[in-house]
Amino acid sequence: MSRSAFERCCSVRPRNGEIRIIVAPTATLYTHEVPELIDWLVKFLGPSSVKGALKSLTREREVSRGTVSMYIHQRAHPWLEGLIAFHKHAAKRPAKEDYPHLVLKLASDAKKLRDLIPAMPDATVKKFRTGLIAVNGVSLVFEVAIASHFLSKGCSIQWCEERDDGKPIPEFIAHAPGVAFDV
Repeated sequence: MSRSAFERCCSVRPRNGEIRIIVAPTATLYTHEVPELIDWLVKFLGPSSVKGALKSLTREREVSRGTVSMYIHQRAHPWLEGLIAFHKHAAKRPAKEDYPHLVLKLASDAKKLRDLIPAMPDATVKKFRTGLIAVNGVSLVFEVAIASHFLSKGCSIQWCEERDDGKPIPEFIAHAPGVAFDV
């Protein structure tokens, strides 16, 4: 049986009696952190926004069923699928180390975002707060992953604010010793 890309980049190692999830290349995620990180993410996005997005996704699922529909929903709303999986998991109350991969991915993304937020200008924080649970949120999830990668490699991140004239600008500038580049 083939493993998903997420399963291939994750490993579970015992450490002091606790399960530790390593999500390559940027974050170490402990299972006890998962609920805290997901709660933080929901507060960041806004509980009412998350609730509305989950209701909307539920309605969409009721109207369109099938494998292709599920695939499209998972691609369009990766974090919402993770939230649904987290709530289903919490309702069953299984052992903490049995989190589904969607939940682990969501918690890992939340940890990355939480590390990046302090350096973001207010306009960028607002863009992420409103855009991450929207249909086009996949591009912002990717942006978080890329910025987090550079941060983990020792680069500092300088977020760029939108320009009034509409000219394209980089999302951020990664600064490493002796070099800076637009991303």
